[in-house]
Amino acid sequence: ILVVLITGSGVLAASGTEISDLPYAIMAVLLLLAGVVTAAYAVCALARLDEMRTMTVVIETGVQNAATAFLIGGAILKEPGFILTPAVYAILMFAAAGLVIKMARRRERAAGEASL
Repeated sequence: ILVVLITGSGVLAASGTEISDLPYAIMAVLLLLAGVVTAAYAVCALARLDEMRTMTVVIETGVQNAATAFLIGGAILKEPGFILTPAVYAILMFAAAGLVIKMARRRERAAGEASL
């Protein structure tokens, strides 16, 4: 929580973005995350990838999106106001990745117990 607060306040201060914009950024990020995870799962299912490869694709897709957004907003467009949403995305993506890993491990454990 401390890392989120420090990072978030630094990004808001540097970008000149109002704190009132934060809920909109969070909503946009949650919708994007849901779309990314769903699309990654769908593509992996069509490709008939195993569970481990599917988890890798889901996590990598999300993490790379955050880096790309920072690059476009900060370096290419040079618009500090475009950093808020990627910062929120970066924080929430790692939380989402943790949930995906936890779900995969739980499924793996349940499959192992079922085979006993």
